[in-house]
Amino acid sequence: MKFAFSILFVLLFVGGLSSVDTVKTPIVYAEKARQLIETNINLSQKYAETALDIAIIKADTQSIAICYYSLGVVYHETGNLNKALKQYEKAVDYAKISSDYITLNLIYNNIGVIYRLTGYIDMATDYLEKSYDYAKLTGDTLGMIYGLSNLANTYATNSYYDKANYYFKQALELAKLNESQIVEIASIENNLGYVNFLNDKFDIAELHYLEALDLFEEAAYLHGEHLVLNRLGELNYKLQNYYSALQFVEKAEKLINENTGLDIIKETYDLIYKINKSLNKTDKALKYFELSKAISDSIETKELKEHIAELESIYENEKLKSDNELKSERIKRQRNSLRLLTILGSFVLLSLILLLKQIIQKNRFNKVLNNQNKLISDQNKTINESIDYAAYILNKGTLNNNNFKQLIYKSFVFYKPKAKVGGDFYRLFHSNNQSLIVVADCTGHGVAGGFLSTLSNQFLERSIDKTGISSPCKTLEELNRLFYKYFNSKGSSVNESMDISLLLLNEGGTAIFAGNKQRLWILKNKTITEYRGNNVYIGYDLKTNFNEQIIKYDKGSKFFLFTDGYADQFGSENNTKMKYPLFKQLIIDTDKMDENSTNEYLQTAHKNWMGEKPQTDDILVMGVFC
Repeated sequence: MKFAFSILFVLLFVGGLSSVDTVKTPIVYAEKARQLIETNINLSQKYAETALDIAIIKADTQSIAICYYSLGVVYHETGNLNKALKQYEKAVDYAKISSDYITLNLIYNNIGVIYRLTGYIDMATDYLEKSYDYAKLTGDTLGMIYGLSNLANTYATNSYYDKANYYFKQALELAKLNESQIVEIASIENNLGYVNFLNDKFDIAELHYLEALDLFEEAAYLHGEHLVLNRLGELNYKLQNYYSALQFVEKAEKLINENTGLDIIKETYDLIYKINKSLNKTDKALKYFELSKAISDSIETKELKEHIAELESIYENEKLKSDNELKSERIKRQRNSLRLLTILGSFVLLSLILLLKQIIQKNRFNKVLNNQNKLISDQNKTINESIDYAAYILNKGTLNNNNFKQLIYKSFVFYKPKAKVGGDFYRLFHSNNQSLIVVADCTGHGVAGGFLSTLSNQFLERSIDKTGISSPCKTLEELNRLFYKYFNSKGSSVNESMDISLLLLNEGGTAIFAGNKQRLWILKNKTITEYRGNNVYIGYDLKTNFNEQIIKYDKGSKFFLFTDGYADQFGSENNTKMKYPLFKQLIIDTDKMDENSTNEYLQTAHKNWMGEKPQTDDILVMGVFC
């Protein structure tokens, strides 16, 4: 279950600097970066970098610390945690020089949050405790409350519920003592309820939830009310008090409005579905299951939105404009037809006049229709250009042909997505005379597959950053953990996954292969030796085990990695799939060919098999010739 508390770390900037020249001060740019961070992350980064440049020129250590911190926040928000940490560490150095304890409080807080997100609980608590100490030193009561809450979040995320309960109680006492905002107190009460719920202390959890609900209602904070009602529904469902649970979640459903987040809506629908299923109300259960599934399909990742937000905006605006104009035209035609029929029925004698009028109207409509067709054609051109640009962005982020120049052996890649963007991707990582080759196939193809391949690529890079390239098995375990945490940690039944192969080549004639649901073929003297990855899904179970297969190879060995698109292609006169036996024979036929001839042969063979049939899936075949 994904741990989601209400209190999050906040971005604060040092006060008391408004008297500085606002034309040239770096703090102005840093503040602008903060304002843009949720609406235009690229522009936000530019402002943060500009602020840092000015601060360095001015040699103002306090401003440099704040600007490094601001740039770190930008990377933090985009999920680039490694770069964020580097900026935060530089900010710490300058903040210490200038004895800027307020900024140190913020920096240590965010470093602690990053270590919490990445599972390093000891380091997370160490930095969060430092953050709390600086907040206490500067008399920042709100900072102390957030520090205690973040410490509690860290312990709760790692199932240390008693410690989490202790720190949340301290935060609550401090918030009440200093007459904090009602919403802040309610949020802590809600978090206390959730910690006790996870610790199976249901009576205590319910008391905190009800207190939080009263406070949120008093503050008229609908988001908080909705969240707590879901929690109360979840608690009663756990206790099999199904009718009580249903009352709470139906109240939560009534609070849904245009500002309600998709995650919380999905949580409400999931609960209503499960409760009605337990009550054997199958029709209602099915209805909310379908609603929940629709919400799941609507939720997009933040990383992917940053890649294509502008393109989607162009597409949706043009599509909406087109739909509205077409709808308006249809309504106009219907009204004209109705008017015409009424007049014809009532005034037969005027039929000739009306017929002439209809002809005139038809000519006018044809003119409008021609203009409309041109508009639609122009819009289609704009949309296609937008998708082309999306393909450029996605392929630039997931396919790195240039890195293959570092590979010690000759190679080829046959890559042909079904649409302009696809779910297959390949990568190469090189370090210390070792090359790690990655071939992956994400769920779906086209734009949807491209979305997931971009996200999967980011997860892969984060896994490599953490584990290095020398152990494909450890890399897969970390990749599996990131997928599970992102998609399945709430226990929802999702289908987003990937099939992946990792092949580590050493110059000494030793290779290591690991993967899932894919194969490695090694061709030597017209004989293929096959190795298979584990028959498991990435991201479905944290306990999934992956095996490494150590392979001895010699000169003349040819490694083939591929996704299922080549063998799954429909074709021939019988419109059947090619399947792996025929694909394997095609590989054997290339035994005496070099890498370029092999690539050309496989492409020609696939094209001949497909004939006039449409391409079935994304295609990716890679060969490495030793």
